Amino acid sequence: MPHRKGDPAFLWDMLDAAKAIRGFVTGKTFYNYLNDRMLRGAVERQLEIIGEAAKGVSKNFQKAHPDIPWHRIIAQRHVLAHEYGEIKQELVWRVATLRIPELIEILEPLVPPSPPEEALNPSLKFDRFIGIDWSGAKDPNGRLQVAQCIPGTDVPQIEGSNGWQRRKVLDWLIHLIKMGERIIAGFDFAFAYPYCDEEGYFPGHAHTSKNVESLWEIVDSICRDARDFYGGPFYLKKEALFADYLLYQKYRGEKYFPRMRITDNQCAELGGKPASVFKCVGAESVGIGSVAGMRLLHHINSYLNGNFLIWPFQRLDSSRSLIVEIYPGFFYKLAGANSQDRQNHGKLNNVLKFFNSDLLLSDLTITKDQTDAIISAAAIRYLAGKQKTWNPERLTDCARAYEGWIFGVV
Repeated sequence: MPHRKGDPAFLWDMLDAAKAIRGFVTGKTFYNYLNDRMLRGAVERQLEIIGEAAKGVSKNFQKAHPDIPWHRIIAQRHVLAHEYGEIKQELVWRVATLRIPELIEILEPLVPPSPPEEALNPSLKFDRFIGIDWSGAKDPNGRLQVAQCIPGTDVPQIEGSNGWQRRKVLDWLIHLIKMGERIIAGFDFAFAYPYCDEEGYFPGHAHTSKNVESLWEIVDSICRDARDFYGGPFYLKKEALFADYLLYQKYRGEKYFPRMRITDNQCAELGGKPASVFKCVGAESVGIGSVAGMRLLHHINSYLNGNFLIWPFQRLDSSRSLIVEIYPGFFYKLAGANSQDRQNHGKLNNVLKFFNSDLLLSDLTITKDQTDAIISAAAIRYLAGKQKTWNPERLTDCARAYEGWIFGVV
């Protein structure tokens, strides 16, 4: 979407989403559509975007262009977003294949040409886009999966087939920077605990941190004897400094409550399923990997801040590389897909197509964690050039300073 707000921006969003739908259904039959859940989800998501953008167009502009069925477009968005049981797939297919081309033809003369969004701001230009699946950080000797891509549409490639140690990943990123590259690397962990809801990370605790830098520092100090950024000492024992606020398999802290950050709440409203960072047990134990991640962030902030910015805590500039927080499950949702289908080759390629990436070879064998890394790299490349990615409406001053933000949640 162009940086400028107002009718042109909303019209651009409508046209962009309509063209995406046209691309999704080109060469497809109604039978293909009915039997491809990912395709249906992608089309429905773009129709929602068209309806949401149409709501933002001024009434004066709508009246001046009665050839666009504003009321029907907005009503259809409401059904898709709130009344899923009322969706008639035959109607959606007709809209996608008949009405959308008509809408594109009407909108194109009304929308001013939009320059490549990367050109709007030099700080959004990157030489390499990297997705890092951090789930291996839960174990002392866990291995991480890394995928990378360059500008363009080349499909992201797995870097290091046997996985990475946590510190080795950081060493590799530093090497790329020393080679003169400006990179953006997404890490799959929460960059901070919730703060804004209670004006504190650990309310009532004598050692609660006053800012995010001191949070990272105290997490690292508690775990200083654990190698490779492992975070176990922070939560393994109920005698740990902040265990009262955590949920772990061997205890439930007396002050534990599944608090969420502002970005987590918005992600959930958009269909994601983020878990509380205080949770250190179960399949969604985001807290375990996040403690290890906060140690990494402390190291970067303390020793490498001349090379890296950690977004959104630090403002963008065009000279330094970027570290951003990602949630791969949300990237699947953006593409109208489900992360549980990540090892279905055809559906995976539909997600890559949504993020304007070339497709994977059909005979390629990859793990779930490698799949998440590939999707993340493609999504980061796609989203990084969009101004709205960097300016979420609900990114408050408090969230920017204390909690951080999930990349792509807007």
